[in-house]
Amino acid sequence: MSQLTARTNQFNLTTRRHDLATLKSFAADPHTRLIWMGLTDRFGSAGIIGCAAVLVDGQVATIDTLLLSCRVIGRGAENVMVGRVAELAAQMGARTLVGEYIPSARNAQVADFYERLGFVGSRGAEGPQRWTWDLDAGLPPVPDWFEILDPDRAPVAGLDEFVPPKN
Repeated sequence: MSQLTARTNQFNLTTRRHDLATLKSFAADPHTRLIWMGLTDRFGSAGIIGCAAVLVDGQVATIDTLLLSCRVIGRGAENVMVGRVAELAAQMGARTLVGEYIPSARNAQVADFYERLGFVGSRGAEGPQRWTWDLDAGLPPVPDWFEILDPDRAPVAGLDEFVPPKN
């Protein structure tokens, strides 16, 4: 996951870079969830293609990091990831999910991502944008052509919570 945060630019909503120490502190924090996503299709495995970090503060969950490999952009995996992040946030007691978009020189193609999913916010001319989703109204839509295999639930093509290595 650390390598993904360091190398992913095009589909990286906040362009935050997290080293292994930061990811381990996130993993140890009971108010934070880290997930990674793998993808397998009829041609084989694409490996780990995305990750996300969501931080919950009371009834508000904020997506700190959401990124996806450029190899799979536009196939719906990004929607699956946001759906799982929303589900985890709701399980942790959040009623609102906040997604941030922080523009960079290389991530303009995702400037309208949260808007396309149905998040509420406003696109400013420049600077960071905040988008919200009312978790009490349900979860963001997930494409129905994905088979989602998740160890915490029944068979998500490859969406799992990050488990840090034991030292």
